[in-house]
This record gives sequence, structure tokens and C-alpha cells, in this order.
Amino acid sequence: MRRLNRNTKQHGMEKTTQAGFRKRHNTTIQLVRVMNDIISEFNKSKTTAMTLIDLEKAFDSMWINGLIKKMNDGGVDPNFTKLTHSYLSKRTIKVKVNSTVSRPRTIDSGVPQGSVLGPILFNLYTHDIPDFQNTKTALYADDMATYAHSYYAQAALTQNQIHVRMLEKYYAKWKLKINESKTENIIFARKRTNTKVITKLKVGDHTIPPKDTVKYLGLQLDARLNLKRHIKMATTKGNAAIRILYPLLNRNSGMSQENKTSLYKQVIRPIITYGAPILSHISNYALQPLEVLQNKCMRLATGAPRYTRITELRERTGLPSIREYTTATTERFFRRNRNHPLIASTIQLTEQADTQAPTPCKTRYVVPEKKETHILYLHKMCDYEEEQIVQCPYNKFQMCLLGRMTKWKCHPTEYNRDRDIRFNKKCAEVLQQQQVDPAEGSWHNDTYPTYVPKKKTYGRQSTGEGVEGQQQQS
Repeated sequence: MRRLNRNTKQHGMEKTTQAGFRKRHNTTIQLVRVMNDIISEFNKSKTTAMTLIDLEKAFDSMWINGLIKKMNDGGVDPNFTKLTHSYLSKRTIKVKVNSTVSRPRTIDSGVPQGSVLGPILFNLYTHDIPDFQNTKTALYADDMATYAHSYYAQAALTQNQIHVRMLEKYYAKWKLKINESKTENIIFARKRTNTKVITKLKVGDHTIPPKDTVKYLGLQLDARLNLKRHIKMATTKGNAAIRILYPLLNRNSGMSQENKTSLYKQVIRPIITYGAPILSHISNYALQPLEVLQNKCMRLATGAPRYTRITELRERTGLPSIREYTTATTERFFRRNRNHPLIASTIQLTEQADTQAPTPCKTRYVVPEKKETHILYLHKMCDYEEEQIVQCPYNKFQMCLLGRMTKWKCHPTEYNRDRDIRFNKKCAEVLQQQQVDPAEGSWHNDTYPTYVPKKKTYGRQSTGEGVEGQQQQS
């Protein structure tokens, strides 16, 4: 298997957007890539149309002779090609009903179910899926998503329609078929009015209307990426796991507190925090159902009564909050995958030189010198375009907890001199007055400059100073 992977990689027979059954690839990486693309376009006031394509019996209908042809044309070692042909050809099946067994029949297509080489051979078979210049593709084994961005939902959907027609011709040529009944379509938009389309997507003879929520790689995505449906589904699964494990988690089970806590960390918490880097950008209010479920598990593990404080339960069990856990998991994820080809553009590392002065920023925290700062694009919409979240090196502020924040209460951002010169000058003056130590970093909550709107004037004023001019005249 390793030699086959190495051989196909050398001959360029790996799809770059394929994240299934490849080294250092998983569902979370593909989800981060897709979510980052959609949210980045949200900040440009663009709409994203996504089509989820499902193949009918993908692994069972793979054309064996077509796979051998692609291996020969791609320059794969002939020994591997002969071995693969011998492995897949002349297979027979029998059907048994009670005590009656049917005659053996030869299998002309497909790979063995449950085999190790099956997914790898399928990736090799579909490595030449056609791309379209106006759309992006995200593959995970036989699950495929194609999406396009535009200021208008109809324009984005039209680009997807063109790509779907190309895929239909490709699949028909290589004896694969799109499952039209399971193919889904969704339109992601910042505003609900941007989701209206006149011409709907067509796959074959079927019309695919846009849905409000779709399930992609285990994540429930809604049209505005609030993830409310996913949080509800995760809470339901977590409660089901608690009911199954209740004989071990209840107060009279005889298990120690440490074992109950370990059981929660190994079984229940992975269920409710699946896709932690995706959950890091949603609000605390949206995460509250998961916090309640974890508090329930902590009470079961410690046997504490209902009036016990949550802070005391966390001290006993040593468990962080869901928000703290997802933030820490996100930071580890991006540090571990900082050079990953699929999400390399999501992470940008910036370093301040020794001679560079501390940069005044529009946040309440001053970024210290000589410290790597992660700039993540996994955030919600804001009033500024292409705004970035700065992950504080000391974790003294939280990451974009609210969507559509006001202009003067924006989340931590990078300093941009051209964006608002007047506001940044005030911020810099405040820092100079407080004599901030750039090596330590500090807060300036009390003297944080706020925007005071001007009073409106009504009618014709005798002077150009509005209400103040009237008071002076009187």
C-alpha cells in the first residue's frame, strides 16, 4: 500500500483537493478549507452556492478495466498494474438464503468492500475529475462538493450548473452515476434576501431546489453558518451517549471520579466537539447547550448536588469549559498543520522585528514584540471588509464571539493605517499617555476611545455650529 501511494504520488496521480484516505488529511482539514472560503467571501458581501454530489454505489460500480487503463496511461509501475488487475479480476459471489446457495457469478466492477486498498484505488480512479475555473471542489473519497462565489446567488448557481454538466459527462464516460435523489444544493448568504434564485439547479432530469441545511462530512451547515442545527444534533448525540453510559456514570456505579472523567473525555466530549476549529468562531450563546451537557456530566462524575457552583466542579474534575477547549484545540490544530497544502492560506504567521515600534491597534490589547501571532480567517461577518482575527499570544481576549458587530465595538483586528486614521491616532495617543510597555502588553479599558455621534440639527440655524450656536446667541 505504501509503495502504491508513493508510486502514484511520483506520477502526479493524486487530486490536490482530495482529503480522503491520504496521509495528514482528514475531514476537519477539508471542513476548515471550505468554511474559510465561504466566510472570507461573506466579508466581501458575496454569496456562495454549494452543490453536494453523491455517487450511486461508487465503490461497487468502479470500472476495473478503466482503472487499469488510467494506471497504464499515468506511468505507474507495470508490476503494480498487473498486481492490481489480478487482485480485482475474476472475483465471484454467491447468495445464500436459508440453506439454499446460488450459483457463483463473476464480478466485473467494483472493489472489495472493507478492503484497505479499496479507497486508495478509488482515489486513483477519480484523480482526473475535471475542474472548472469559476468553481472550487472539495473531495473526500466519493463525497464531492463544488461551490462558487458571486455577488448574486443566481450567478453562483449558474457556475455550479456548468460544472455539474462537465461532471455528468465525465462520470458517464467512466461508468459512474450521480445519485440524483441524494444530491443537495444550498446557498450561503450573509443576508436572507440574497438567496433568491429563479433558475434552479438540474442534475439529469431532476431539479434540485436549495435547502436550508445540509450535512457535509458530519457537520450540519445552515445558510448563514450559525451552526445552530449542528449544535442541536451534537447535543442530541451527547445525551444519547450519556443514557447508554449511565450505568457507569451514575452515583451508585462504584467507579471513581477519575475514571468517570476519563470516560467523558474519551467517549462523550469527542462527540459534542467534533470539528472544534469550526466551532471556535461561533458565539458563547450558541455553545451554551454543549456547556450545559458538560456540566451535567461533571455532576454525574463528582456526585455533587445541583446547587454546586460550576467553577467548583471544574476544579474537581480538571475540565476546561467548552469554549476554552475548542480554542486550545484550534490553536494546536493550526500549529500542527501550518504548512498543510489545503489550509496553508488560512494561517499567516507574522513576526515583529526587534527595531520595530509597538504597533497601535484598534483592540484593547497591544500585541507585544517578538511574539508569533496567528491570524485566523475563521470568524463571522463584521462591518469591515477582509478583517482578520488576531489570536492574542497570552489568550487575554476571545475570538469574535458575536456576528455583525458594530463599527466601534469591533473584535480584535490587525492595525490598518489607511482604514481609519483618526481613530488609530486617538488609540496611539492613549497608549503614549499610559506609557505602555511593549514587551509585556497591556490593556486600556478605562480610557478606550469611544465614538460619540454628533447631535442632529433640525431646521435652518443662524450659525454653522448647530445647537451650540443657538445657545451662544441666546
